[in-house]
Amino acid sequence: MNRESRRPVLRALRVLVPLALAVALLWAVHAWRLAAGVDDIARHAGQRLALLSASLDAELLRFESLPAVLARHPVLPALLADPDDAGLRAQANALLEDVNARPRAAMLYLIGPDGDTLAASNWRRAASFVGENYAFRPYFRAALAGGAGKFFAVGATTRVPGF
Repeated sequence: MNRESRRPVLRALRVLVPLALAVALLWAVHAWRLAAGVDDIARHAGQRLALLSASLDAELLRFESLPAVLARHPVLPALLADPDDAGLRAQANALLEDVNARPRAAMLYLIGPDGDTLAASNWRRAASFVGENYAFRPYFRAALAGGAGKFFAVGATTRVPGF
């Protein structure tokens, strides 16, 4: 190849080599910024998750003592002992409704050993838990076994997720 025939090739190389280097540099900068952006998003998501987790823990702790406190009220054990007593049932419904006015849990309810709901804070509503059976729920079975009876699910009556 003579000198004259190499000129177009050299001219093309003078344009293509810097262009290829520029493209490679731009790609490297893009990849570096993309990785940095993903890392930044992951860090912020982790911080947000930790904050939301702490908030959820605090919200759940607000209600943790309610069962133990309510169990000391004489009306609830009396209703468990005599579930057919309409007077005790009315007192228990009123008690749960009144107590729930303060912490504002979604619902407070008393379930008998057979799984039937004997009283509930939502006793006045059409979708009351009173009379519903929750023996199938894992929290009920855990409570009967002496455990804490905690469970997250979509409500069988309300169709609303709850803990």
